Amino acid sequence: MGAAAGGLLRRPRTGGTRSRCLAVGGPGRGGRPAGRARPLPPPLVVELAGAQYYRIEHRHPVALLGYLAVLEGHAPSPALAGVLATRTGLPPAAFRTVREHADLDAGHVAELERQLDRLPLTAAQQTEVAVSALHTAGILARLFHQLAADPGGQR
Repeated sequence: MGAAAGGLLRRPRTGGTRSRCLAVGGPGRGGRPAGRARPLPPPLVVELAGAQYYRIEHRHPVALLGYLAVLEGHAPSPALAGVLATRTGLPPAAFRTVREHADLDAGHVAELERQLDRLPLTAAQQTEVAVSALHTAGILARLFHQLAADPGGQR
């Protein structure tokens, strides 16, 4: 793995607990009271994260770039948080992370594409990145379908 890939994979995260907040409701939805056990994450969230752990450990760390391209590469619309709050009946604070990403992620896809273009990836590594991206998109489609069918998370 080249220096650019290593640097990109070690880049500090700007969103902190964003994935956990989206997955389990986070502070805007009431969050976890102090001293209480964490609720089980939805199986699709475990599948999404677990696939990345597997790829990094058993395939090649560059595969994480496919995952990042899907999750970080395309900013949500600034209006999405309001639409989700209206449609689900959850308070607007539950969608704080979505609102923040509308601002934070705006240039990420171009940055990631530049990084990928600079990396001396083999054909096998390019395939790892592509398969990771496609798998991530597929799981997210299933997760969003599940959320649309049960927006309040009551099932």
